[in-house]
Amino acid sequence: MAGNVAKIEKFVAEGQDIDERPFPKLEELVGEKYYTDECKQSTRFFKFDHGARGLRPTALHLACFTGNVPSVKKLIELGASKKLKCWFGKRVPAFNLDEVVDIEANPLEIIRLCRTENIYRRVLKMFETGNPNWKKEVEDRSHECNCAVNGTDPEETERVFYD
Repeated sequence: MAGNVAKIEKFVAEGQDIDERPFPKLEELVGEKYYTDECKQSTRFFKFDHGARGLRPTALHLACFTGNVPSVKKLIELGASKKLKCWFGKRVPAFNLDEVVDIEANPLEIIRLCRTENIYRRVLKMFETGNPNWKKEVEDRSHECNCAVNGTDPEETERVFYD
């Protein structure tokens, strides 16, 4: 989640599976704290301890969620799967209950949701700093991430957003 491209390369060179799903212990280290402290529990979220290991996020899901274009590019270059899905939930207050609406999303779907639900605005601290250009920056980041996953040049690729 820190987006350290050199560490990504190092882990893969040491034999780390690029599409590895995390062990539940990561939930204690990152999960709840990240969404509470960094996102103020206002975004969709992953479950690193999801009961179905195949629905835990991969590094590519996380890079798409944080909008880290260099990490997305490196992960794709190293062979990360664009097709794997993970659980991606959202807390919705309903009748004073904390209901969770969940979906299974691949990396491109995560990018789309990050744009349509303004997740990058929170993750990149645009909300806290009162960035007046947040909408353009969210669209730019989304476009760059989409292009990184698809292996296309952002300058030569038409911007297409599906809501």
